[in-house]
Amino acid sequence: MYQDLKGKIVIVTGGTGSIGQAAVKAFLLNGCRVVAVDKKVFETRLDVKPGLIKADLSQPKAAKEAIEEAIEVFGGVDVLVNIAGVAFGGDITEIDEETYWKDINNNLTANFFCTKTALSHMKEKGGGVIVNISSINSVIGIGEASYSAAKAGINSLTKTTAVRYGRYGIRCNSLLLGTIKTNIPSWQERLKKDPKIFEKIASKNPRKKVGTPEESADLILFLASNASALINGADIVADGGWALAVGTIKEKEGPWWED
Repeated sequence: MYQDLKGKIVIVTGGTGSIGQAAVKAFLLNGCRVVAVDKKVFETRLDVKPGLIKADLSQPKAAKEAIEEAIEVFGGVDVLVNIAGVAFGGDITEIDEETYWKDINNNLTANFFCTKTALSHMKEKGGGVIVNISSINSVIGIGEASYSAAKAGINSLTKTTAVRYGRYGIRCNSLLLGTIKTNIPSWQERLKKDPKIFEKIASKNPRKKVGTPEESADLILFLASNASALINGADIVADGGWALAVGTIKEKEGPWWED
C-alpha cells in the first residue's frame, strides 16, 4: 500500500484492457478515486467502482473531451496513466496506410492529447504524475514497425514533458513493458495459431516467464507514488531481462519469438 496515493484522483486510459483493469483495481485498493477511460464498458467485482468514460482516444477531440470530463466530474487530476494502445502492423513492407494510422493514432496520438489536456490542470494545481505505458519494442528492433515507432514517440514525449514541466511539480516516466500475457486481439490470434506461444517466449527470458497485468500494475503504482519521487523522464524497462538476453531480431523470416 502507498499511503501517499490515498485520496488521489487518477485517470487511467485504456482502463478496460487487461493491464488497465489491473491498474484501476490497484489504485482503488490504495484508496484512490479512479476514472477509467476506454471504448468499452468496464466491469469490476470490487465493492468500490471506478468512474467510466467511453471515448475513442485515437481521435484528438474525443481524447481532449474525455480527460476534461473526467477532471470536471472528479474535480481534478493527480495522476494520469496512459495505457490506451493496440498493435496492428507487422513488418514495414506489409503495413498499409490504414494500419499505419491505426497504430500511430491509438498509441501516440491518444497519449499526446490526453497528456496535453491533463498538463494544464496539473500545472494550475501545482503538481501531478504521468505514467506512460510504452514497450520494449520502442528501443530494439523486433518488428511491428508502426507500433514500435509510435511507442518510441511516447518515450520522446515523456522526456519532453518531464524536462519542461518538472519545475511545476509534475513528473513523467515511461514504463517499457516486455511481453505481458493479456487478452488483446493480436495475442489471441497468435494463441490460436500456436497455443504454446507464451511458453516459447518465456523460454527466451532470463526469468523464464512472461509478465502479468498485475505485475504491470504494481510498477505503475510505484511510478505514481512518492516512492519514485526522484524518477523523472526515465524509460523504465520491465521485461525480465529479455532484451539483454535476446537483443535485436535475427535476420530471418518469421516471428521474433521463433528466432
